[in-house]
Amino acid sequence: MTDSSLRTTASRARVWGSGVLLVLVACLAHATVVTDLYEASVSSERGQAAALQDAMRQVIVRITGEREGDSAPALADLISGAQLYVQKYRVLPGNRATIGFDGSKLENVIAAAGRPVWGRERPVTLIWLVVDDGGGRRHLIGADAASDVKNDVEAAADSRGLPIVWPRLDATDTARVSANDVWNGSLQRLTDAGARYRADAVLIGKSYGGYTDWTVEGAGDTRALRGGATDGVHAVADRLAAILAATDAEPLRSVSLSVTGVDSLASYADIIATLEVSSLVRSVAVTELAGDRVTLALSVRGTSERLRRALATQRKFQPLDDAGADPSVLLVRYRP
Repeated sequence: MTDSSLRTTASRARVWGSGVLLVLVACLAHATVVTDLYEASVSSERGQAAALQDAMRQVIVRITGEREGDSAPALADLISGAQLYVQKYRVLPGNRATIGFDGSKLENVIAAAGRPVWGRERPVTLIWLVVDDGGGRRHLIGADAASDVKNDVEAAADSRGLPIVWPRLDATDTARVSANDVWNGSLQRLTDAGARYRADAVLIGKSYGGYTDWTVEGAGDTRALRGGATDGVHAVADRLAAILAATDAEPLRSVSLSVTGVDSLASYADIIATLEVSSLVRSVAVTELAGDRVTLALSVRGTSERLRRALATQRKFQPLDDAGADPSVLLVRYRP
């Protein structure tokens, strides 16, 4: 690090956290925070009690990361007693209501019931999607497009609490990517073109004749599937939840994490803030600052390998393999 203060010991690092870190967290650490994770918009035609329970079911699915999370017997009382956790009830036109719940209380109840909890900080997925209209014309869907398929994808992402972004399809995009690139599955070309969006995962789809072929790239893995318009989104959410959602039944372990590429106070703040909101991480302590490297002592749910996979779901962390390094220390590079 160039700042002389970054050559100090861990005690000086803690001083940062008392002041400047609080400001930087607000600016840096919330790019992928799902702000409405504990809210749902539902029909109120069957009355308030039914609306509250329907909203609770939706929120449970988002928090647990499980498609059928609301069907767990251990959470039946949470649904029937939904009114106990309401923080907001807003009536909307067309017999609808937006209902917000106390997220902290819900997470505590869900964790106590032995179900997984997936926090609000979630990787962002960029979607490249081409729709074939059946007449030989293929349309690349962008952020400003009006499309039934796009609406279905967005509804599915909302139901899982999955942040997504569509390409803007401005001159920069269209100069590098065409509908044929998406249709032909030019993964590297699409990944390179999508770097400007700083997404953590890429979802590529081609929709035709009622089916959609999806390719999911992220978390160090690539896989393909065929299904409906929403199956790609669910596949991404399922994979991320399997890595990032944690239960209290998983034992706590101590993991040493060494992060290189930390060349500024802003980088340091972003790393600490990201780790502190992770569902896997229970505590973070700085043990060493040296050059552009920060070494952290973490208390985590699961194994160090699971933590490595969790960090790999975010573009900002690149796992490293160093044959000469201490095998008990997890190595990653920070890429702002």
